[in-house]
Amino acid sequence: MIPGPENDSGMARLFFALWPDEGLSAELYRLGGQLQEHCGGRRMRAETLHMTLAFPGEVEQSRVTDVHALASLIETAPFDVNLMQTGFWRHNRIVWAAPAEMPQGLVDLAAVLQERLKAAGFKLDARPYRPHVSLLRNAQCTPLPALAEALHWPVRDFVLARSVKAGNVPAYQLIGRWPLLLRS
Repeated sequence: MIPGPENDSGMARLFFALWPDEGLSAELYRLGGQLQEHCGGRRMRAETLHMTLAFPGEVEQSRVTDVHALASLIETAPFDVNLMQTGFWRHNRIVWAAPAEMPQGLVDLAAVLQERLKAAGFKLDARPYRPHVSLLRNAQCTPLPALAEALHWPVRDFVLARSVKAGNVPAYQLIGRWPLLLRS
């Protein structure tokens, strides 16, 4: 069994994600601060910044090891993401950063994780995958300023994270990390 907290119902809220290193996380946090001046809202904490790949959501504690195990079978090469645009989703008031062009490695990794989760019986959101890093919540924006330069993200691994209770702010516990490399 993968150790860690669960909620009162014996469920764990899980997601697969790309997790930036400290340097990129600091750059994204600074970007969030600049955008907060323009949009208001609540800036995401640096240690919570990530790009979700697949979201199985509420998973029975007894199935957490199944989710963990399916990730160990992923075989894909490292890739790079260039975060070149910011945007605002009015419906949920989120300001985000995203790649202008989707790297094939990102498309493939998200797709294989989603396919394996579905094959294992997990329900996933039917909406198309829209990779992004949430920078602000509860924001109100007019058109956002363009990024002066892209934020380069060399992606060399992916993680399985669990949402944990920490008052009213999101907190995540990393419960698995897998390197991206082609296995022979």
